[in-house]
Amino acid sequence: MNAAGAAVHGHGFYAAVAYTIADLLQPCARVGYFDPDMDQEGTGTSDELWQIDAGLNWFIHKHEAKLQLSYSRFQYDERTPNNQVILAAQVSY
Repeated sequence: MNAAGAAVHGHGFYAAVAYTIADLLQPCARVGYFDPDMDQEGTGTSDELWQIDAGLNWFIHKHEAKLQLSYSRFQYDERTPNNQVILAAQVSY
C-alpha cells in the first residue's frame, strides 16, 4: 500500500551465477530488475531499476579467510545511474 492506502503492484527478478576455480577464486555476476509500481510511470522513488553486479571472491583459507571485490551499476529509468565498488574482508576462527 502507498501513503494514500491504495494497493501498489510491483515486480522484480534477479539471476546470479558463480563458478569456483581450484577452490581459490570465484568470479560471479548478477543482474536484477525492480519496478516498485507497475501501474505508474517511474519517477522519483517509484523509478524502475536495473542492477548489474560483477565480483570476485578470493578464498585465502577456505571460508575462514577471504577477500571479496564487487562492482555494481544501478541504472534507473528516469535518474542518473550510480556505480558502487566494495572491497570486503572476512575472517573467522
